[in-house]
Amino acid sequence: MHLDVVTDINRFCDLRGDWNRLLMVSESMSLPLCHEWFYAWWQVFGANRQLNIICIYDEQQLIAIAPFLKERSRYRGISVSIQKLMANGHSPYCNVIVDNSLNENQKNEVFEMITHCGSTDVLLFNKIPEDSLVAHYLVDKARRSGLCCGITTSLITPVIRIKGEWGDFIRDKSRKFRKNLNNKLNRFNKAGNFTITHENISSREHPYLTEMVEISKQSWKSKIKNDLGSNTVGREFLLILADIFGPRGNLHLWIVHTAGIPVAFEYHLEFHGVIYPVRADFSEKYRTFSPGSVLEYTVLKSLFDEKRAKEYYSCADNYWYLNNWSKELKKHINFEVFAGTMKSQLLCALEYKIIPKLRLMRDKLSK
Repeated sequence: MHLDVVTDINRFCDLRGDWNRLLMVSESMSLPLCHEWFYAWWQVFGANRQLNIICIYDEQQLIAIAPFLKERSRYRGISVSIQKLMANGHSPYCNVIVDNSLNENQKNEVFEMITHCGSTDVLLFNKIPEDSLVAHYLVDKARRSGLCCGITTSLITPVIRIKGEWGDFIRDKSRKFRKNLNNKLNRFNKAGNFTITHENISSREHPYLTEMVEISKQSWKSKIKNDLGSNTVGREFLLILADIFGPRGNLHLWIVHTAGIPVAFEYHLEFHGVIYPVRADFSEKYRTFSPGSVLEYTVLKSLFDEKRAKEYYSCADNYWYLNNWSKELKKHINFEVFAGTMKSQLLCALEYKIIPKLRLMRDKLSK
């Protein structure tokens, strides 16, 4: 095995074919790990950061990729260099991509090479699935070797399996939830002037994407400046995804109108039988009619009826309204590995030993 570090955008682009071929034989053939997703992500969020993608080869065959970047940041107010996976709040999750045909010893060797690569203060595996190969390796290594590291909980995402009949699926929900849902549907339908449209989006030029931004401006997210009007970076990310995935027929927009006014939407990317609703908003002006809840009901019913997908990966945290739809949760963690320098070791002790004890003392005193 030998290792190559990609720091140039042109070399990153040239990796596309080998990258996606490796993804097909990995443990997770998923949207947020494909080359196109990372390319779009880097175009928007790569400013003031350095590509540092680790590629591991066996002879000439690519067998593993760690999609890292490097950046300067502050950790508890102290300036540090960080090497971390290319993921943020717009990413459903992230991971190291490894050829699943490798035996256990080979996989461990791959992970060993990845965790020893680089000269940063902190190595961060952010938003990795708790049950993934790299997570198991890191946890096991920490137990065996006394690795200076820390684990925190990241996103906990509800997942809905699209199997069986819609009637059976909905009857399996709690009586209280079904009653509340029926009340919302009745109120929505009695209004008489709402329409729901499902549209394939081929590029950023589609007029519904402009309406999507207008809906977002009227959502509760505008209060925290996270709507698509205020958050121009987030908006551009969705538009680049439209340019990349739209021509392939992978991008869908579900939108609610009333009297020609757009009031709610779900922005979906479809990838290998999985639906990723990467953005959803509704106008606060129409909260009384629950357009977001009714739209989600309509989307899910359509997926069950049409049988065109196997999974609805919610891309969100375990909010109560999503938890009503599914009890199956995908848990993700952040795993931080600290360098052997005095500064890094002190930061590790501060974050995972001293601060937790201080918080415990504070909680006891407050009681």
